[in-house]
Amino acid sequence: RRLNAPNPLFRFPARHGTGGIWEAVAAKIPSERMRVNTTLIRIDLPGKTASFSDGNGTRIKEHNDITKTC
Repeated sequence: RRLNAPNPLFRFPARHGTGGIWEAVAAKIPSERMRVNTTLIRIDLPGKTASFSDGNGTRIKEHNDITKTC
């Protein structure tokens, strides 16, 4: 246990550091449901669509389908 860590109670993954957590989460999401290296530029809730900077768009089934990461 590392007492000098930012949160000594958090158990860091044995491999790949904390990035390994997000890699494991991403592996559970079907690739057709992910958008990377593009920016969400418009959400049309009444029309249930989302538009991206790369020109692609997608239908939104529910508001829960939208997740923003920084």
